[in-house]
Amino acid sequence: MRVKLSRNIHFHSHQDGFVSKTILKEYEGVAPIVGAVLDDSAWGRHDIVKIETIYINTDEPDCYYVELTDKEVDSKERVQSYVEMAKHHDWECRY
Repeated sequence: MRVKLSRNIHFHSHQDGFVSKTILKEYEGVAPIVGAVLDDSAWGRHDIVKIETIYINTDEPDCYYVELTDKEVDSKERVQSYVEMAKHHDWECRY
């Protein structure tokens, strides 16, 4: 079963507005469950990441699309640095 994960990394301030990136990772595994905690080497010990939403595309029955909890960071520069760190753990940036 293919599972496609996505996680939004974002920052917001009056000065910089809303800055957001989405990172993606695909793996082969079991069917995901909403609320389950995801253990990935990209996240620190105190960054608890849970499955928020699961999308099922009937045209692609062997794949689940999973949205994880968002990650809010403390600066717009931190958004990009978080994305770069995740790339070292096989995550990709959507845009």
